Amino acid sequence: MPRPAGTPVAIVTGGGRGIGQAIGRALAADGFRVAVVDLNGESAEATARELTASGAPEALAFQADVREYVRAREVVDELLGRFGRVDALINNAGITAPQPFTELTEAEWDLTIGVHLKGSFNWSHAVAPAMLAAGWGRIVCISSMNAKTGGAFPAVSKTAYAAAKAGMLGLIRGLARELAPGVTANAICPGLLKTELAASMWAGPQGQAAVEAVPAGRIGLPEDIADAVAFLVSDRASYITGEALDVNGGVYID
Repeated sequence: MPRPAGTPVAIVTGGGRGIGQAIGRALAADGFRVAVVDLNGESAEATARELTASGAPEALAFQADVREYVRAREVVDELLGRFGRVDALINNAGITAPQPFTELTEAEWDLTIGVHLKGSFNWSHAVAPAMLAAGWGRIVCISSMNAKTGGAFPAVSKTAYAAAKAGMLGLIRGLARELAPGVTANAICPGLLKTELAASMWAGPQGQAAVEAVPAGRIGLPEDIADAVAFLVSDRASYITGEALDVNGGVYID
């Protein structure tokens, strides 16, 4: 069925910068009200102001640690009270985890799993009832190519990161079955992107080697991920669910 009439509402976690900021811009351009959620409240507010200035129907900022279940419920309840709907959730918040497994502490493991996997559970669990009641919804998790490779970029990701991102793929596959038919759940698996978080991989002398390893001939941009998200949350993707979409320029093909 098509998306309900009226102005749609999207939540983007980790929306204050980088990939999340690009996703917010793409969804705003498509007519969504955007709730920008970020651990850094100032970044969330700055992005929300930018989206509003650029013509978004409306943009709101929320400071939140995605690991906190109660905070996810508070934000979703506020949006439902204000707009009566949440149409799309983009679980994008993430951190790097470059520690070797034998040097990894329990706290570092818990943090990595908490931000990526528990954070995705918290926000998905908070929005699911309203989406089911509306008979329409889109959940997208920003996973990683590393979920399939076990960790491809030493300065960014090793075992903990790969495990957390792989868990997100299991989450969307379960949600795809349990929330069907009106709600879809998909993941995007980016490769190396030109973001501040991955600067150690693409900047400097090693950057040329990174480019040469990409069949597409360039490093990815946050906008490449944002365009994929914009498609997956649209009516055009109504028959796609449980999918892990690779957006990596051909570096990893499965």
